[in-house]
Amino acid sequence: ILPQLHHLGIYRLLLEGGTTVLSDAIDSGMVDQLMVIHSPILIGGNSPFSVYSGLGTTQLSNAPALSHVTYHRAGRDMITNGYLNDPLTLLRSTTHS
Repeated sequence: ILPQLHHLGIYRLLLEGGTTVLSDAIDSGMVDQLMVIHSPILIGGNSPFSVYSGLGTTQLSNAPALSHVTYHRAGRDMITNGYLNDPLTLLRSTTHS
């Protein structure tokens, strides 16, 4: 469906979900930009919680890192926004299609 959306001029898509949805999307290469909202509350239970459970890495030096990172406050929450791919390359690919 992503190629059809691109053909229609839709270049951004909000994907909201849990660990499995996020991990599958990142591992498939379809995620260019990541926005994470941190709330100052603790939730949980008896099982560990992880935001990303995808392919993973055994060394931090090999872990995917965000670039062009910005931080914003929204009330008590903190919003971290960054890119897994170079945003200028992404812009060129959407304007030359």
